[in-house]
Amino acid sequence: MPRTAGPHPASSTLYIRPVNWILHLKATSAGVWICACHWLFLPDTAGSCQVSALSLQEPSSGMAAMAGRQIDLSGAPCAASACSLCHRTGSRGDYGPCCVPARSNSTLLEQHDNCDKVSRMKYETLGLSLQDGIATLTLNRPDELNVLSEQSLEDLQQAFDDISGMPRIRCVILRAEGRAYCAGHDLRELSLGRQSEDGGKDYFRRIFDKCSAMMMSITRLPQPVIAQVQGPAVAAGCQLVASCDLAIAATSARFGVNGVNIGLFCSTPMVALSRNLTRKHALEMLTTGRLMDAEEACRLGLVNRVVQPDELEAAASEMAMQIASKLGAAVKIGKRAFYEQAEMTLQDAYGFAGDVMVENMMYSDTAEGISAFLDKRNPDWTGDS
Repeated sequence: MPRTAGPHPASSTLYIRPVNWILHLKATSAGVWICACHWLFLPDTAGSCQVSALSLQEPSSGMAAMAGRQIDLSGAPCAASACSLCHRTGSRGDYGPCCVPARSNSTLLEQHDNCDKVSRMKYETLGLSLQDGIATLTLNRPDELNVLSEQSLEDLQQAFDDISGMPRIRCVILRAEGRAYCAGHDLRELSLGRQSEDGGKDYFRRIFDKCSAMMMSITRLPQPVIAQVQGPAVAAGCQLVASCDLAIAATSARFGVNGVNIGLFCSTPMVALSRNLTRKHALEMLTTGRLMDAEEACRLGLVNRVVQPDELEAAASEMAMQIASKLGAAVKIGKRAFYEQAEMTLQDAYGFAGDVMVENMMYSDTAEGISAFLDKRNPDWTGDS
């Protein structure tokens, strides 16, 4: 990867992974820099920092003009700005859009540990990018129609487990490459499982248990998950959409639980589907195996809205940014309460929801949000509720 830079300490270590061009630089003598941009700040032996352009993407003419400029790290902090990786506000100069310096003895390093964690998140069948507090997971087996192989199930489970421990991520978008969103379970893989002595019974149980656990982890994830559906989502792929908290579909999307067409009733997809649609609509899909278009899926409640294919990414991003702009702690407690109260009687649900409201009201950031509303100003949330 071509770059130009001045001298830097031999003890510096650089980690570069093309996940939204996330860069992580450690330098023992000049502190720590965490970057998520087309620019890398390398400390030199004099304790200053040189802006170095990376040939990852053509930079703007304004940014290109800054290559080679020297920045003094020893001076007073400049204007505060939120890190685009984790939304933590820190000090930086006017040169980089998303670089936050931290001296080796600073708590900023601990505050940005999630950024370092993201750089180590690698999955065989998934892509990951992170920007402005929004994580985008991409099903990345287009030639196989993004079927849910055992490896895909494990990757999704691991990704959701990783994200659940990262409160600076406020929302998740689940999208797919290629013409299909997800074609369900990998039937070739399932067929190979029949070769075992028990005819595949233990293997099938393991696969369906893994799939169910992964689907439930979406509901249990603190962050809302938006399905960004560009093509057919069938069988367990339709279950995946139904398991997401929200869904936006392109007009090119199709939905179905069509296992019955090959003699396999979609019993596990039924669980998520029947919690999105009315019973009669869900049972019609399950027993006929027919595909429905995106407009019908929206009308029946499987997806939130339908847009043209060239508007899909922007629509999903807009919804995610709206969610990410809210108080994360409030969204977290609200999402959990939403699913828990739905399983209760009306009276129990109101009692439970009242307790949740009281807990939420005790957050210091909630008190700040109410005060800001009354004062007609923007809230100054710390994120430490």
